[in-house]
Amino acid sequence: MGGKERRIPGPVNVRVIEARRVRASLPCAFTDALRETPARGSPTARGWTSLRDMKLFGRKGGDGAQADPAEAYLGLRRLALGLTAGSLGSGCPADAPVVALLMESGMSGAVATLVGVADGTTSLYYSTGGGVIGAGTRRGVSAATDHWLQTCGALLEHLSPIHDAALPGEGVTQFVAVTPGGLLGAGAPMADLGERRHVLSPLFYAGHDVISRIRLTQAA
Repeated sequence: MGGKERRIPGPVNVRVIEARRVRASLPCAFTDALRETPARGSPTARGWTSLRDMKLFGRKGGDGAQADPAEAYLGLRRLALGLTAGSLGSGCPADAPVVALLMESGMSGAVATLVGVADGTTSLYYSTGGGVIGAGTRRGVSAATDHWLQTCGALLEHLSPIHDAALPGEGVTQFVAVTPGGLLGAGAPMADLGERRHVLSPLFYAGHDVISRIRLTQAA
């Protein structure tokens, strides 16, 4: 786990695009979840929150302006990356090796981000503007998130210290662990992770199990 700090390679610029343009590029559970993400201008599907409608991180001045989806997405991501055990209070075990975990998959012009937090909070959101916030209130999702974080704890030695958690490039899935000692990260081609050719494949599959549980709650 030691070593010099590094950047996770392959950053991309976030562009707000129609969800249907990236569906074919998403792997496994990400693909299925994004099929349920409302396209821009369509009624919001049950369980999905529009990042534009959340009015988070809006323009200054208190005019009630809605945030751009890309701005809201990046704001939510910054919040996750800045979490500490202290900020979570009693909901986070004092000895938790992982405070929060992000699994991010890059496509052409978009990124999908799954966030799991040690207090049970679970969210899934896209730079295209859709997402599920607070899915961890469901028991099945919470249990899957806990298993995902435990899996990460057992694999921390394969993550390296990073100072800049840049967004992943196309075809890459990256993991960023928020730990008491700082950020740890690693990235790999989705194909290698999906075909179990990478040491972090168990973490990839545990994350996709979380997404599948989220989808089940939306279908209920």
